[in-house]
Amino acid sequence: QHTKMVLMNYHEMTMNEPRNSPARRQQFSVICAVMAAAFVYSAITSGAFLEVKTTEGPFPGGNFCYKFATRDYAASMGLGRRIAEEWAKGTTTTTTSITKDDESNEILNRKKSVQKRLYNVYLDNPMKMGGTRQRYMTGVLVSDSEKATFCEPLLEKNPKIEEVAAKQRHIPMQEKKVAEVFEETLYQYVDLPSVDSLVVHFPFTNGFLSALIFSYKILPKLRALAVEKGESGNIPVVISHCSIEQEMCTHYAPLVQGKDFLVGQPTTEEHLEALGPETFLDWEHLKGGARKISPKFMKTYIDMLP
Repeated sequence: QHTKMVLMNYHEMTMNEPRNSPARRQQFSVICAVMAAAFVYSAITSGAFLEVKTTEGPFPGGNFCYKFATRDYAASMGLGRRIAEEWAKGTTTTTTSITKDDESNEILNRKKSVQKRLYNVYLDNPMKMGGTRQRYMTGVLVSDSEKATFCEPLLEKNPKIEEVAAKQRHIPMQEKKVAEVFEETLYQYVDLPSVDSLVVHFPFTNGFLSALIFSYKILPKLRALAVEKGESGNIPVVISHCSIEQEMCTHYAPLVQGKDFLVGQPTTEEHLEALGPETFLDWEHLKGGARKISPKFMKTYIDMLP
């Protein structure tokens, strides 16, 4: 005797009911309640209702091999995943005598090892500028003994990256996809100092809400405290290291030598002054988006727009 499983779509229970029937209204209420509960649960696990409590401790410092990006801070975790994948695939020790499953497992393990060393350095205050202007650096932070293992394989990719950039030079920046920008961005190196910092441990879900909470709750608070409690004239910068396995981020705001973490980049105020006022609609980006989706014969006419 076999057991038959029947699957039923929740909407089928009221598909024959009139639009404004009590059953339809009850169904709508249940769906809204479930969605609201899911949102509240996500907000709680992301730390939306938690206070940003700081302690003082050292930022570890070390060899930082990174890519520089100007994009909404929510994209920084994705850049980290790309760097981890690129390092893992470029440093595998597999041979043709092993199976594809073994090779996949090795790549996965190597990705995990580099993800433990991924850090993001955020230079700006997202409360003062839009996503297209926000600057950050994402890369691996390692000790001197680990530099050859983690940094050199990434830096050795630069000649090939330069070739890709040369081939894509004719494409306007606003038309390039995120993957294309990543492929033509060089790896850079800097020795970050170990300094006294404000430290925050905060829940992390690797989701959209976590990104919003970081950008508009944690980061502005840390920047303000770094100015308030840091040495006179300290430039606020925030460094983050997040663990998906531990569901926790550790954020640092150096109290001294903040300028060293800009690695030659201008301060937020200088950056904004150089860019000029930000408009609600970026016309150049709109034109770039139109060129992406338009047929080839239309691109000439789009370029003629003011």
